[in-house]
Amino acid sequence: MYYQRDKGSSLVSRVLILFCNHLQGIHGGGQKERHAIHHAQNVRKIKDCLDSKLGMTAEDNINCFVRDGGLDICKLWAQPKLNRVASRDCQGIF
Repeated sequence: MYYQRDKGSSLVSRVLILFCNHLQGIHGGGQKERHAIHHAQNVRKIKDCLDSKLGMTAEDNINCFVRDGGLDICKLWAQPKLNRVASRDCQGIF
């Protein structure tokens, strides 16, 4: 498994490996390995989505996580998803 090898060639890979390891530790909630890997993969998917929306193509870039104090994650990824869910749920009501 990629996260078990503990080797990453890019900055993003190393950050995701460190995040996965953190989740398995006591301060990260002591997650089981499979759950930690699942969370790390979800973070990678969010990063890929934000990079495409911001027009970034560099693999070695984690600016999308810290841009605007981390609010880009809410503005560009979470809010559009929540809006789609809310509009889908409201269609059955009205």
